[in-house]
Amino acid sequence: MFSHIFSYRLKTILRDREMVFWAMVFPLLMATLFKIAFANITAAGTILPVPMAVITDAAYHNDQALQETLLRVSRSDQPLLELHPVSREEAEALLFDDEVAGYLEAGRPLRLHVASSGIKQSILRTFLDQYSQYQSTAETIMRRNPEGLDEFISQLERQISYTTPRPLGRNQPDQVLVFYFALLAMACFYGCYYGLLEAKEIQANLSYRAARVNMSPVHKLKAFLASSAASLTIHFSAQVFLLMYLRFILKVDFADQFLFVLVACFTGCVLSLALGALIGSGLKVSENLKDGIATAIGLGGSFLAGLMYPGMKQIVSVHFPVVKWINPVGILADSYYALFFYEGSSRYLLNLTLLLAFTLIFITAVYLLIRKRHYDSI
Repeated sequence: MFSHIFSYRLKTILRDREMVFWAMVFPLLMATLFKIAFANITAAGTILPVPMAVITDAAYHNDQALQETLLRVSRSDQPLLELHPVSREEAEALLFDDEVAGYLEAGRPLRLHVASSGIKQSILRTFLDQYSQYQSTAETIMRRNPEGLDEFISQLERQISYTTPRPLGRNQPDQVLVFYFALLAMACFYGCYYGLLEAKEIQANLSYRAARVNMSPVHKLKAFLASSAASLTIHFSAQVFLLMYLRFILKVDFADQFLFVLVACFTGCVLSLALGALIGSGLKVSENLKDGIATAIGLGGSFLAGLMYPGMKQIVSVHFPVVKWINPVGILADSYYALFFYEGSSRYLLNLTLLLAFTLIFITAVYLLIRKRHYDSI
């Protein structure tokens, strides 16, 4: 009987087009839109080398130090500048067409011409200020101690770093991944709608189908478990498909943590289904209000987890720590985050334990509510 209810419930759920769209299709659309938007962010983050024009007039040809410096920084393994030696008219045309961030005019002092302000223009300004300082220092040494010029030049060529970079975790923090983790958590919590539907289909006062189930010789808890298992199967399969879409189509790198991500996803699916069932069986309000509560939990929790603004995750952690520990969507998103950016597995296991505890509480509450519910007339 369990397998019979399970198979027929699968067919029934898959025929619900609205449910299929919101739980399966909508997260895929969101992920695709994220990829499009974040591709532009990634491209915008690559700013080196900075395109700069230099006017090749007499002052430039007479300044050998400037020529050598510009050639070095534009032909190194990691060039700072993309140099365009041109005439004044060509430099102005390149700047007007926004093909260079600025153009340099040799002389004393050096003159940098820009059409706007931004990161690239700031890089050019900083580089030229540093060059002018070094040039002034070299000229002072030439006047006061010519023998020390070689030592000064050798010191410039040796870039000494007094700090050692040390990663805080497995990988460098990536704000883009916060969006994807929050999206995965939100998609998992669409299972609340499955839970609402299962609660409706087991309570005789809410639907005709539930009335027939309660009149059948099958124990209603057994019917509820079989039906819920079908919902969980469909919902978890949708999350696996979403993960595969992110990994192989959108090329979101899950490194070697894919199996642990699946475990967290499955836990989130069970939790969301139990939460939906608790809302559906525990609240004596209209179905629309129950749907609204489930939506508020999913979207509100996703917002606090960083889906709309990645900095919100940090704000909640610092200023509202209690909210952080009672937001199941945020805990699930943080489980993914912990896998990628923290050494060891203690934080991941802590989050997973909290999710399992919430799940156990919700399932127990649903069991107590359904077990004691009887009807005088059906």
